[in-house]
Amino acid sequence: MNVDYENENHLFDMLRNRSAFLVCIGSGVMCMEWKNIMSQSAHGTALRMEWTPQGQPSRTTLRALLGITKNTECQPKHSGMQGQLQKATDVIFLQNYSSMVPVALLVEHLSSVSFRRAWTHNGDAARGTSAPCCTVLDACAAPGGKTSLLLSLLQERAEEERTAKAEAISSLSSITEPFRVVCCERSRPRLEQLVNLIHHHFATEPALPSASPSWSADSADNVPFVTRVVEFHCVDTNKFLKRKLTDVAGSCGGSVASHTESFDAVLLDPPCTGMGLRPKLMPHMHSIASIQESSDYQRKLFDSCLHHIRGSPKVPGVLVYSTCTTTLEENEANVLHFLRTYPSLLLARATTPTQRALCNLSVVRRYGSQKETDGGQSSSSPCSFLLQKEITEVQVAKERAAASEGLSSTDPLLLLRFMPRPPDAYDDTSEDSVGFFVAVFLWRGYTGA
Repeated sequence: MNVDYENENHLFDMLRNRSAFLVCIGSGVMCMEWKNIMSQSAHGTALRMEWTPQGQPSRTTLRALLGITKNTECQPKHSGMQGQLQKATDVIFLQNYSSMVPVALLVEHLSSVSFRRAWTHNGDAARGTSAPCCTVLDACAAPGGKTSLLLSLLQERAEEERTAKAEAISSLSSITEPFRVVCCERSRPRLEQLVNLIHHHFATEPALPSASPSWSADSADNVPFVTRVVEFHCVDTNKFLKRKLTDVAGSCGGSVASHTESFDAVLLDPPCTGMGLRPKLMPHMHSIASIQESSDYQRKLFDSCLHHIRGSPKVPGVLVYSTCTTTLEENEANVLHFLRTYPSLLLARATTPTQRALCNLSVVRRYGSQKETDGGQSSSSPCSFLLQKEITEVQVAKERAAASEGLSSTDPLLLLRFMPRPPDAYDDTSEDSVGFFVAVFLWRGYTGA
């Protein structure tokens, strides 16, 4: 969309009724330490802006339009905006790049079938059963940054699917959102932080009747957006999912079930050692035993989640595994374990230019100062991740077994390791990042493994 940001009258008229904005602010230099900024009690200049992308609104326009600061010297020229600005918050929510990547990849890999199922099965609601909406589990949801972005991207994706299916679903408009997000967090204070953040971010979304039969005719009117589409549970994810297995077995009158098909996708950002976060790079207090303990817990979470994903060879379920650590045990070693343990599990491959660009940024380099163990010349050849040979062998064997033509794809695997590097080791300084890890898995259905 081409916008003339110099024409403020046109800009206000176009955007005054919008409730949500995605804005690229630019880049700058930190003028405070992170601990002072995050304390929320510091005063003064935290960030000095040095660059704003061409075509983006100026800071003056942003302040006037969005109410980013209170009592700013730039007052809106449109009196109709004054009331809205008085209600506006003075907080900017900064989303980490390490949070954006796994969420975006999850939504991209969701099948269209998952969204359209709610529209094509709308008769279920009339019979008193819930429509099979696209359901996503955010397994370790707090503090809420990923959850907030997930909801925004699901909204956007649902609208795209609705537009593409407009003629077929024109009579099914009573279903407002074809998705639902289930959030688990075992810490009560962190859950409260999550709930407050999500309600704050989506406070301006319209309240509408709910498509869920659990709402009575009276209470279904004007249900807030977050209430319609999000479930919050203060519980350990393992316990929550084990309870679901017991409930399924109870409804069937049998023993404890081995699996359910509760979710189309799972976002698993488990507790980790956090060694990719720069304040923790040195010094850190993690022993080998603590790293292994963290890895073991991550494997238990992964196993629990996998037994609740809806998937088939034609419409696979999605599980995105991400950490903010750099250890082999919590990242690639876990991936190799998952692939070897579950026959129906595959890594997704990068199929779009954007995904391939991410793979190109995800590089583990051998810097020139590091010599080969045999005393030979140093190598600067990059690889995308650790244990690349072992992981690729397992993946290719599975793909060849599953493909009728006996061939596997040559697209790169969506296994992304981002590592902090020395400043002179970047091809482009814009690649600078905290350390984090993302793996996108496709689940083709439960086979008893």
